[in-house]
Amino acid sequence: MKTSHISHSLNTASADLRAPTSVNDGTIPSVSASSREVGQRVISTSNSTKNGFAAAFALNAKGKARVFSSGDEVSLRPGVPIVAKRDQASINLENVLSYLEDVFTFDAPKASIISDLKTIHSMLFENIPIDCPVGDFRIEAVAVFNPLDAFREVSKKAFDQSTYIANLNALADKTTNATLLSKIQEKRKEELAKSEILKRQAEGMLSMAGKDSRSFSPEEKDLVRELGGFVDVADPEEICELLEKLIYDIQDCLKKASSPDDYMQLAAHIYVEFVKIHPFGKGNGRIARILQNLILQKGGLSALPKPQNPEEYKKHREALAQGDESYFQYIKRKSLNMLLLP
Repeated sequence: MKTSHISHSLNTASADLRAPTSVNDGTIPSVSASSREVGQRVISTSNSTKNGFAAAFALNAKGKARVFSSGDEVSLRPGVPIVAKRDQASINLENVLSYLEDVFTFDAPKASIISDLKTIHSMLFENIPIDCPVGDFRIEAVAVFNPLDAFREVSKKAFDQSTYIANLNALADKTTNATLLSKIQEKRKEELAKSEILKRQAEGMLSMAGKDSRSFSPEEKDLVRELGGFVDVADPEEICELLEKLIYDIQDCLKKASSPDDYMQLAAHIYVEFVKIHPFGKGNGRIARILQNLILQKGGLSALPKPQNPEEYKKHREALAQGDESYFQYIKRKSLNMLLLP
């Protein structure tokens, strides 16, 4: 699915599993937050109460700062303000964070929370043109998985695989060492098995091309999930009923939650179910991350950034497609990994 550059903007990371009270915990240079320029925004490093979204950036592997409100990367230098272009997306984000702080609560009646979700959607896309209704639920069925796109991806992997097998064959033909030859043949056997899986996946994707995702067979849906895709999105007439059930689950679980695992389980459930319901034409992932991170931070846990690395994003999608328990394990692993940040 195509996403906007603010799709990761509501996610933050810290060097501690618990949400920090300030961005600067001594592991990064001090950054002045007093300067402000016309047409630009300086990311504040002072304490924030915006539903726990205290950190405005996180260090990436290159030692730079990822400014989550705009996606820009800037080098960190002591005493130098971190400045991000104040585009419409970052203005909208700022408004959403204020709304979350001042208005939104999980304790509200279900109808009020559903109305708040529509308001958040409107605010995220204010003055940003999109090809679907803004601030209202979709009225058409959508396919969130494109078999032809998947076929192209699988076909590329199959081509790479066949090249690798051909290289193994060529190496086997030149090898006189019996031990090495045995290892090559064993590896070739493994790779041929992988090649058969890719062939099955490619054939399956072609058979699904042009079909309505709602008519996929159970076997076809399993194949979609195997590739990290989604097909079980709700029909438009079911959206309100399913959202009300999800809100009930949230409110009930929050009353019982007593440990970090409880909050991570609930955060996983919210994300998985919201994406399945897919209430809006666009922006569902962003709003799912809002809800996920609000729950994590209600439990005193750090918000999680959306994966930017392609391999990590693939793991994220696969865990999400496999359901609550798999995604819970993903969240737990990511939360614990944040302890390892410099």
